[in-house]
Amino acid sequence: MPLISVIMPVYNGEKYLRECLDSIAAQGIFDKTELIVIDDGSTDGTPEILGEYAARYANIRVITQENAGVSAARNAGLDAARGEYISFADADDRMYPDMLETLMNAAVQTGADMAVCGMDYPYVGESVIITYPFENNVLMGADRIKSEILPFMMRVASMNSLCTKLFRRADIERNGLRLTPGRKYGEDREFVLNFLGICRGVCFVPEIGYYYRCVEDSTIHRTRTDHAEVIFERYRRDREQFGRLGIDERVFTRTAAAFVAEELAGALHIISRSCKGKARKEIMRGVMENEDTVSFLDSECVLLNENCARYTRLILKMARRKSVAGVRAVMLLMKIRVLVHRHA
Repeated sequence: MPLISVIMPVYNGEKYLRECLDSIAAQGIFDKTELIVIDDGSTDGTPEILGEYAARYANIRVITQENAGVSAARNAGLDAARGEYISFADADDRMYPDMLETLMNAAVQTGADMAVCGMDYPYVGESVIITYPFENNVLMGADRIKSEILPFMMRVASMNSLCTKLFRRADIERNGLRLTPGRKYGEDREFVLNFLGICRGVCFVPEIGYYYRCVEDSTIHRTRTDHAEVIFERYRRDREQFGRLGIDERVFTRTAAAFVAEELAGALHIISRSCKGKARKEIMRGVMENEDTVSFLDSECVLLNENCARYTRLILKMARRKSVAGVRAVMLLMKIRVLVHRHA
């Protein structure tokens, strides 16, 4: 029986697939690992590449299914997994050497049901290293999950990814945890929160183990017009999910408001950078005039002043006035300040 099952969905991923597969095969404990790749109906050269690697490595299994989406593909991998622990990977990305061994050692030594490493997240030409403000190689039990980790996840999205974590499979199976098929956004976050609600302990390691590639034509980075809808749908789901996890409604509202504010400001920033002319103005106004956005900015403005960065407050002040020009002026002034600071 393998120690770790790595689950990797892929759909038309031939461009980076070899790099990802090689990074997993290069892991120090790959001989104790099974890699389950779910080909989610690919129509490019993906099947040929997978066939090549499956022939080369006895511990690579390929499951082929009609296109059903990433959540359904991951669920198929969970159904097939035999390892004591579960890890996830995306075909665009790669693991750094010894990621799995580092997480495995930390989980065994601390007794944690989930082990978490840092992530390298290159974005707009700059390397962003994501780490977490918790003690390393220390078991954080159920009390600290509720008092420290859950509030952290209410404030920021950086811990959402499945791919920086190792999960004890027995906990997943005992509680029947699966991803929600068909969900376009937030499926990782939902699964992580569900696991935190049933696990006995989490540990963090200081190492950066995973490289997340920002693929320009991916679903996340494609030009969209539904930013506000996605943000507030997740806010409503979070309210329900954190409530089930025992978080007081008032604590959630106060903490998560800053998260929503950062998400709204971030959405306006992305639209401003990725769109031009009339399309940019219309999409930005669509975010500002969304019913939920208007209600949120009216009801949470005091909380925003206390909990958000000054840049976010300025952006949302202009958004509350429904001023595209005002939002873009704030962005321009901030960019100028950053450039001046860098060259000072």
